[in-house]
Amino acid sequence: MDGSQFLSAEPHLRALPDPAPMGRLSPPLQQLVATEHPEPVFLPGLFETPHVWADIIHRLDLADPLCLDLPGHGAADWGERLRPKLRIDAWLDAAARSIEQRHGETGVVLVGHSTGGLLALALAARRPELISGLFLVGALTSGDRGRRFDPCARAMMLPGIGRPLARLFWSAWLRTPARFRRGLDAAAGMALDAPWAEDMRRALLGCDPDAVSACAEWVLTADIGHLLERVDAPVLSLIGTRDIVVPPHHQLELIRKAPKAQAMLIDGGHLLFAESPGDVATALRGWLQHCGRIA
Repeated sequence: MDGSQFLSAEPHLRALPDPAPMGRLSPPLQQLVATEHPEPVFLPGLFETPHVWADIIHRLDLADPLCLDLPGHGAADWGERLRPKLRIDAWLDAAARSIEQRHGETGVVLVGHSTGGLLALALAARRPELISGLFLVGALTSGDRGRRFDPCARAMMLPGIGRPLARLFWSAWLRTPARFRRGLDAAAGMALDAPWAEDMRRALLGCDPDAVSACAEWVLTADIGHLLERVDAPVLSLIGTRDIVVPPHHQLELIRKAPKAQAMLIDGGHLLFAESPGDVATALRGWLQHCGRIA
């Protein structure tokens, strides 16, 4: 990872000469030093649990950080209240209460992967006083533009039969550890070193497939461009140059809409926290320090 991979969203995306600061950051991200920084709050992506952040949390030596389950992804967390339509505002309000109970209004950095990043943007737009910054990984997509859905995700979107089919796909994917790992590897485009995978599979077995489907449907209807325009907190978006789920060009197009956004390109796919955990941990450590300096 070098300075040429840092991009700024203002006024145009461009590569910076090496060793250049990232956007307005000076000195470079990896060299930032701060005595205090905002606390991170972690959000996983669709079909994930917070287990995906285990390696990053360990590398940053974080003690019991707050992790939020996505709608429907926590065991018995929403039940009938999510069906037939996801009440996204109710989830955002519940997430905000969790942050306030743990951290008050000191300002946290939301760390979100994929759909978790989209919900982080929605939360930052709804409760800006709680958020000091956002750290997004493979997150920027709006509706179905540019997104390459896998068969399970597409099944969830079919009128009438979508949710029954989704339950079948869900059950089949989670049935064995080997099948589950193959699905993760397919999303990454490579064989992953993911020691947390079995813990995540077991956690997902307790989830509500219908509620997860509702979460997937929300992704298709959310206007992420509008959310980006409303978010005043600084945003760093990590983009895998080989992301097969949300193509990099689509993410770069969207990030232009955020007033205080920056992008970092990393040689990898959609699951950068597992493919390049060292790079992700370094970037997150620097971003937390940066958000602490400008608070």
